[in-house]
Amino acid sequence: MTSSALAGPRYSVSYVSRIEAGRRTPSGDAMAYFAQRLGVSPHYLATGVPDGLDKRLRYTLEEARRDLRAGSPGHAEEKARAVLAEAQRYELSGVVARAQGLLGEALVTQGRIKDAIDLLEESLEGELSPIEEGELAGALARAYAMVGDLAYAAELAETHVARLEAGALDPSVTTELYSVLSEIYLERGDMARAEIVGRRALAGAEALGTPEGRADTYWRASQVLAQVGQWDEALDLVARARALLEHSKEGPRVGRLNLAYARLCLDAEPPRLDEARTHLALAEARLAEAPSAQDAASVLLERSRLSLVEGNAQEALALTDRAAVKLSSDSQELARCLLSKGKAQAALGEGAAARQSLQEAARIFANQRDRRQQAAAWHEIGELELASGDPQAAAQAFRTGLEALNPTRSRA
Repeated sequence: MTSSALAGPRYSVSYVSRIEAGRRTPSGDAMAYFAQRLGVSPHYLATGVPDGLDKRLRYTLEEARRDLRAGSPGHAEEKARAVLAEAQRYELSGVVARAQGLLGEALVTQGRIKDAIDLLEESLEGELSPIEEGELAGALARAYAMVGDLAYAAELAETHVARLEAGALDPSVTTELYSVLSEIYLERGDMARAEIVGRRALAGAEALGTPEGRADTYWRASQVLAQVGQWDEALDLVARARALLEHSKEGPRVGRLNLAYARLCLDAEPPRLDEARTHLALAEARLAEAPSAQDAASVLLERSRLSLVEGNAQEALALTDRAAVKLSSDSQELARCLLSKGKAQAALGEGAAARQSLQEAARIFANQRDRRQQAAAWHEIGELELASGDPQAAAQAFRTGLEALNPTRSRA
């Protein structure tokens, strides 16, 4: 279209030329006229942002969040990265901040914590609502806890809880932050505060509008209560979480809750073997709806633990080997697999092989900043050394496990 065709009959060619040269800003009426002539909207002509782009990108982020909740962090990452690139191209700062936050959460789920922290911190500096800010502060606090910086993680969560409590409380955000704080206190060994704050999260969960939100809170609180020995209540909470989602379309998520229930049954004192067996079967059936190597490995691992408790070490060892081939080389689940394998090897009298499996498990747990499991692996090594008649090596292993529970906690 020539300048003459664009301008006439209402405006002059020189007026169009001055606009194109940046010497004039068109009025609203002129913008509407030129947009109509060009076949675009006045908004697009003024900003260069395609019509509906903001809405489309936000919808894609919601899809990515559903992927994340459904246990597909890789798909969530792919969508969040695409949204981030397009939002940055058109300088949609609000969408950029949300995409960075969701991408950070996806990376946390995949164990890429340092990259996730950078994204979450950058997101918190962007244009977010108070609710979004509180949610991302919780995710960032959890990420810092995962790299061992419990002091700063607690400070982050406590600061945002205080900020929310000083204003209008939003149940979804405060419940999430209470859950995060409870996990941090648990990691620090402050069982009393962990239980208190965990119960605050439970109280807040009743006000949540979505069954998914309540289910998440019940699941997290169950982990805290299990650590303080409240097995009946912990199992009841997992059962309630599972019931909330039983008739949803999220079959794999329900399967993972069945798996979590079985795991708690095996951890309980004494173990509840019949219930564990039942829920492992339920988990396997639901996870088959959307099979993944990770879920299949987790089922095999819990079956190996069940076999070990029942005294069938040979079967337990075979199951851990089948699980291990489905897992990445430095994942937390592989470390749990090696821990179970080491116990089975020890039960079979394979001392050298058991020691090697347990030491590798301790190394991976250390890399993943899972201090309790790292200490558990060293405890098993200590027991192995005692059984082999080497009290000095046993003492060193026990000492290493105790040191794992008390790392340097400064942010620096």
